Amino acid sequence: MTLLRIGKEITAGCACLAAAALVSAVAAGAAPDAAKNLIVNGTAEQGVASANGYDVVVEIPGWTRKGGFTVVAYGAADFPGVQAASAIGGGSNFFAGGPGNAGSVVTQSIDVSSKRVLIDSGKGKAVLSGYLGGYGGQNDSLSAVAVFLGQSGARLGAIKIGPVSATERQLATGLVKKTKSGGVPKKTRTIRVMLGAIRTAGDYNDGYADNLSLTIGR
Repeated sequence: MTLLRIGKEITAGCACLAAAALVSAVAAGAAPDAAKNLIVNGTAEQGVASANGYDVVVEIPGWTRKGGFTVVAYGAADFPGVQAASAIGGGSNFFAGGPGNAGSVVTQSIDVSSKRVLIDSGKGKAVLSGYLGGYGGQNDSLSAVAVFLGQSGARLGAIKIGPVSATERQLATGLVKKTKSGGVPKKTRTIRVMLGAIRTAGDYNDGYADNLSLTIGR
């Protein structure tokens, strides 16, 4: 048997094994990309962050901003510290409502037309999750909403996480995990994700968020 033939047989065998693994996954109802996070920069790690929390960063990659929404480095004075980051796997940065505003928002639009077969079958399931929080005993908060839009932009439905109250945080500065799941309406082609921070006290909008994720599977 020649080396060339042996190589071809090994390649063919590997291909068969890979195909079998894919068939098994599909048979089990798990799409290959079911767990992929569709949100761009949901961790706030892309781009720069404010070292003191009071700078409104010029750009937040993946997001379109309205108001003073910003990105803050963990460990900035009077903000969640590096221990809080470590506890949630938060990396170096988190989202914050920002200085000098009562309400601020960032949005991004996600094209999900590549998933139209699953979505239009009525079996598509969306899971929205993230860590949401605020400062001490204040009820400043942040909510995340995923809005399902049709081809023409018509709203078909939504799922939401948050807000997290000061009581839910046990009056501590920090973030709490929130998750919401729901069916993806048929004919959905775009999902608009919005992070909205609301100030209830003080001068700073202390609605916080990190590790945001949106997945679509069965």
